[in-house]
Amino acid sequence: MASLRTFVLAALLCACSGAPAADPDASVPLDAPTAAVITCVAPAHGEMVRDGTMRSVRFVAAVRDVPPGSMVRVNDVAVPVDAFGLVTTDVPLRFGLVDVRVEAGGETELCSFLAAPEYASEDDERLGTTALLQIAQSGADDGDGDDMLASVDDVLARTSRSGWLAAALGAGLGLFSFDSRVCVPPGPCGMDSFTAEFDLLDFDTSMLGGPQSTEVSIVDGGLRVIAHGDDVQLTTHAVGEVLVPLPGMCTPEGGCTMPDPEFDTIGTVEVDVAVTLTLDVRLEDGVPVARVREVESVAFSEITVSFPDLDGAVRGPAEQGLRERLPDAELTRTLRGDFGEIYGDAVASVIGGLVRGLGSGLGEAPLSVRGIDGTPVAMQLVTAPTRVDALASAGLSLGLRTSWALMGVATREGGRGVPMTVVDLEGDGLEGASRSAVSEVVMNQALHALWRAGALDGVVAPDMVVAPDMVVAPDMVVAPDMVVAPDMIRVEAAMPPVAHASSGALSVMVGGLTATASGTGPWSGGVRMRISVVARAGTISEGDDPTFGGIELTELQVATVPALSGEARVQVRSYAAVLAHHIANVMINDAMPAVPAPTMLAPSSLEVGGVARGTGIDSGTRLGTSPRFTLSEGRLEAVGALSER
Repeated sequence: MASLRTFVLAALLCACSGAPAADPDASVPLDAPTAAVITCVAPAHGEMVRDGTMRSVRFVAAVRDVPPGSMVRVNDVAVPVDAFGLVTTDVPLRFGLVDVRVEAGGETELCSFLAAPEYASEDDERLGTTALLQIAQSGADDGDGDDMLASVDDVLARTSRSGWLAAALGAGLGLFSFDSRVCVPPGPCGMDSFTAEFDLLDFDTSMLGGPQSTEVSIVDGGLRVIAHGDDVQLTTHAVGEVLVPLPGMCTPEGGCTMPDPEFDTIGTVEVDVAVTLTLDVRLEDGVPVARVREVESVAFSEITVSFPDLDGAVRGPAEQGLRERLPDAELTRTLRGDFGEIYGDAVASVIGGLVRGLGSGLGEAPLSVRGIDGTPVAMQLVTAPTRVDALASAGLSLGLRTSWALMGVATREGGRGVPMTVVDLEGDGLEGASRSAVSEVVMNQALHALWRAGALDGVVAPDMVVAPDMVVAPDMVVAPDMVVAPDMIRVEAAMPPVAHASSGALSVMVGGLTATASGTGPWSGGVRMRISVVARAGTISEGDDPTFGGIELTELQVATVPALSGEARVQVRSYAAVLAHHIANVMINDAMPAVPAPTMLAPSSLEVGGVARGTGIDSGTRLGTSPRFTLSEGRLEAVGALSER
């Protein structure tokens, strides 16, 4: 503390000697400069304080031209001036904006700073998940058709119906053959139980159709998929021998001809197929992926065999023999294994494409928002996947870390970074098919980026200041048309705004504002206003870019140089309320981009066997929660159906 006082004393002696000294509080010179008697020392005006306990901080201000021992008021509490010309006291902290009002010798100064347990750079991994999409079982499979994509199952169904899965299965299986004899004579082959023996079966799957229906459920670590295919047709090449006695053809003359029991024929097999498989869905090296964990079963049933080119005496036993033997697990192990493996890989490609498309539609193109002086600011949303979790009890959770990149040059340094508290986006349980949660950190990232871009700095013409008919502020209700406006205002912001979401309300704190105004009446000669405001929005509209309404000022601090009294003070304070309302509304509704709720990108094409094939889904189709946002503690969230966005 002694070193701090020594530094401050040296600074004051330098100022009193007549040597030029930088005044950190005089960010914009007045037309008629006024010597300030109060200087914010620690924390300095516009400083960003990091405090893990968030209890209190030691505040120091320098007061010139006031005798030691004199009492000054700091936030309405009397504090003595020490021998060094300093006032020192403890100030309670809260997250975000902290204001300290110092009054001495007829002068008033407003010292504002930000406090947060942590500050993070735009792409700091400590931010963790700032946007979360949760999908419940009804979002994995809603049980209806795929006319509208409203579940993960709908994506699979649409893909299957388009022929993509059929192409995947055909490309993967192709043409294969296997020896159907399961033992070598003279061993107990059990051939007498069948009407025919097959030496060779070839199944040509080039015309194979994909399963017509699927069921998707969430299991721990991934998804279980059950696929049903009715009347799946395979072109079949069969070589074998009929085992049962065949009736001979006898002539009236008594001559008989025995048919040849051997056959080599082309036919078809139609079979109902049921495949059950489990996929692992997880994050690998920062990339969401879906992989086959296990093909649990492949079942064939309702088998129909047709060998139309065989002689009738041979056809019946041959067709019956294949019908009897095809369901045998040992005989068809290759077909079952290949069918299940290739179908599993196809499903994993579709689901993998879906989760790899985790992001936000806002990231597809730069967004243009406006600052307080109407100047457009271009921003780009950048996202990175942070989590892919699946629990049978809690559903599928897909997380993103967000940041905002300026498309132009930043005019301010980043300070300590984005103020942040603990990010907790988890809910007690899903009350709908899906849920989107976006942390208030995302809003503060946007506000911080806008501050760096100078969106809170500039010349504001009075006709640009738009306010409602009545501005509600502490201890006052202001009708803007009854206020004398200045001719011109220059605004500078020493620190970024901070947003906080609570149940039913969004608050934005905008402090460290210095507004220098000139004009007639109370503005004659120039007036510097220090303004700090907390605005609360109580309503929110529905949509991807919601509008916040019912804005009122819950806190307003104004300090002027020179000090004013009487009607001039009333007019200036009233106009400060109108200006503060305008700035708060711009920050809430015009400057902040749309809510970057997470979505999944449905794959419009995937690569099969080195060839890109369409899935039947339009390019750019995203699945996410319906945009019915509500305000909860520390976040915006929407709960409802999973749907196309």
